[in-house]
Amino acid sequence: MRCNPNFVKEVEQALAAKGLDKDATIITMCRSGSERGLPSAEFLRENGFKNARYVVNGFQGGSVKEGEHKGFRVKNGWQNANLPWQSKANSDKIYRNEK
Repeated sequence: MRCNPNFVKEVEQALAAKGLDKDATIITMCRSGSERGLPSAEFLRENGFKNARYVVNGFQGGSVKEGEHKGFRVKNGWQNANLPWQSKANSDKIYRNEK
């Protein structure tokens, strides 16, 4: 997995733009909850953001291993818990690794 070399600086700038500092609560999230969300929160904590957390099970959650919905991500996660979200993401708030 590629890392954003400016991640810490960009998070600091985003917080400052909102009048916040490294003590603010930061929530990271990825699709399944552990591959990017957890390491991002851990990295932020290692760099002085003591209140960095991640969403367990991520946005879509894990996939079902058996039954009618085998292979589909329908068992947990933000979306499946009926928490608020919308399908149109703000592209200015998304970091993507360009290959």
